[in-house]
Amino acid sequence: MLNDFDYSNKIIIIGDSATGSRNRITQSYYRGADAAIIVYDVTCLESFNHVRSWLKDLYNYSDSEIKKVLVGNKVDQKDSRRVSYDEGKKLADDYGILFFETSAFDGQNVEEAFVAAVKEKKEPRKTSFTPSQVEEILLTEQAGDDSSDEGGKKTTSSSCKC
Repeated sequence: MLNDFDYSNKIIIIGDSATGSRNRITQSYYRGADAAIIVYDVTCLESFNHVRSWLKDLYNYSDSEIKKVLVGNKVDQKDSRRVSYDEGKKLADDYGILFFETSAFDGQNVEEAFVAAVKEKKEPRKTSFTPSQVEEILLTEQAGDDSSDEGGKKTTSSSCKC
């Protein structure tokens, strides 16, 4: 499949860095990008909670035509999982973007996520949002956020190393 990959596309990857740096991405990072892959760590709730902020920046600073793919990584670490597939899928659906779960460790779905980002560029989705719609989604989620899990118990961010 990578033999058919269009290497002329500029794909940016947004997520927590391995070094733990929390520096904000500058506007110039987004310039000229055709697609963005937003990656969070399924073993770290804090990482997942950053996705909305990254998407807001992406909508504010990138070309409106940039294609977005949400990726939950580290699915090979089943015993350490903190973010369910359904939570990731719902967030992607809320923003009208593609969703994949991957494992960089064993390669599960990594190639598929990149290929989808490029395909997505060639076949635009009909469900994308303007920056004001993203802001409305964020405000709605913040107003209704009870941070509870499926059983109704409060969940808190652990001191994960993401």
